[in-house]
Amino acid sequence: MAQLLDRLQGGDRRSIGRVAEVVAEVLSNPDRFGELIAGMQHPDPVVRMRAADAAEKVSADHPDYLSRYKDELLHQIAQSTQQEVRWHVAQMLPRLALSADEQTVAVAQRDCPDLCTGCAGNLCAARCHLASRGRAAARSGTVG
Repeated sequence: MAQLLDRLQGGDRRSIGRVAEVVAEVLSNPDRFGELIAGMQHPDPVVRMRAADAAEKVSADHPDYLSRYKDELLHQIAQSTQQEVRWHVAQMLPRLALSADEQTVAVAQRDCPDLCTGCAGNLCAARCHLASRGRAAARSGTVG
């Protein structure tokens, strides 16, 4: 695991570093996606931010990779104090099949007073997507 996350170290939070290289690696070896999820809890804030960025980019093409980490991602928002991590998690949440209770947990984060504008915008978009999915499910008699 360290080798993939090592590529995300260095510099500061104003750059994405080697995220594109890591995304390419995970796309060619999907078993490594979990390393990105784990990296979102890394002690180094630069690694956390870049791991979240890479996971979001990979999941844009392969949303199915997220399902195994649903509980962890829902808790990531609630526990992370780093705005960049929360921002990327907010982008990933609509890609998950969420129960009504899980949707409530996901959208409740909008009331967190420490959200940056980008996080709040992503959470707003996620709430809209989840709400429209909920309305469609209600019409069809299914949830999630």
